[in-house]
Amino acid sequence: MKSINENSIPEEIKYLAELIKNSGYSLYIVGGFVRDLFMGEYGNANADIDICGNCRPDELRSIIENSKEIYLCEANYPLGTLKINIGGISVEYTTFRKESYRGNGYHTPSTVVFTDNIYQDALRRDFTINAIYLDPLSLEIVDPFDGQHDISHKIIKTVRESADVFSEDALRILRMCRFAAKLGFSIDTKTLQGAEQCAGLLKNISRERIGAELDLIISDAEYIQYAVDALFAADISEVICLGVHKETADKLRISPKDRHIRWAVFLSDYSKEKAREYIASLSLGKQFAQETASLISRREICLLEKSEIIIYFAKTGAAFTKKLIDYIAIFNTNDSLYLQAIFCYMNNKKQFISYSMLSITGSDIKSILNADGPAIKHYKDKAYEYAVLNPEKNNYDDLKLFLLSLI
Repeated sequence: MKSINENSIPEEIKYLAELIKNSGYSLYIVGGFVRDLFMGEYGNANADIDICGNCRPDELRSIIENSKEIYLCEANYPLGTLKINIGGISVEYTTFRKESYRGNGYHTPSTVVFTDNIYQDALRRDFTINAIYLDPLSLEIVDPFDGQHDISHKIIKTVRESADVFSEDALRILRMCRFAAKLGFSIDTKTLQGAEQCAGLLKNISRERIGAELDLIISDAEYIQYAVDALFAADISEVICLGVHKETADKLRISPKDRHIRWAVFLSDYSKEKAREYIASLSLGKQFAQETASLISRREICLLEKSEIIIYFAKTGAAFTKKLIDYIAIFNTNDSLYLQAIFCYMNNKKQFISYSMLSITGSDIKSILNADGPAIKHYKDKAYEYAVLNPEKNNYDDLKLFLLSLI
């Protein structure tokens, strides 16, 4: 297994570790930062770093409060967690602790008891690959569940009986899928069985938390197929995205890493309205939900007349048009090539004209046609479509003549 280079540890973390050690306590880095180091990736100092130790939260606050380099951003003393900023690095400290859960998959522990025992702390964690402890000063490794072995063999495995781990916190099931998709790791058979057994408990997790995990899986995962396989193998999809078929979700493998496109692919079995409501229910944003649903609704845009396609592309803009073409390419190459040709044609003819670029205003239309109210909008829409199809005539005189011809 790869040895740890001391230069991979941020100096800010070493500084904090020295303060704590000089006060008679221990400090370890744990979680994703350590896992990534063992995978051969240099630690990302800009990412959140999880640290832990036997120092109680109020004692740690006393240790750091006189330091000008360390800022306490947030504290939850009953849970033993402090969020700290050291020289621009975000750190979350947690006191070694034992946890108890209600057993119905709820995310938050019902009781927390502080401990000096690092093994007891390790037992509360989710997967072996995330339960490796690194002393930032001595580079000592504490690896109670042989997580290094699982990293080298690219396996995701729970630290204890998987059904127990997932029944304590069902959100860990989605974390399992996310790590598989992020790292390209396979999931241990018993771990997957435990996830399947506890999948129904995801109904006890807030939609917002489910949305946050699912968004990370769909939007940014490097090995998305690993997550898709896990979602359906463990019947998780039946709980959190009923109606999405694996044949459709499998197409995420060939989808570009674009948030709108990937979500549209994932929900392509849904109607526009159902997709919009589903994304909004996950608290991922109303605008994002609307834009993604619009991609889904225009999957058959090639059935329209060419002039209608040109007008739609102009209305929605070049950026959205590119996303739509890339989305359609996943399902129909010929359609995407046809739309790409239209896109290039429009660029050459400068047909991407927005309403704000129209060379005639509502006031102009009112004066020219003596129109008012809804009639102004009707004629402005007509003028806009005419300008898009005939960009060389997007000037006041030509548009005036066009409007007069409509009377």
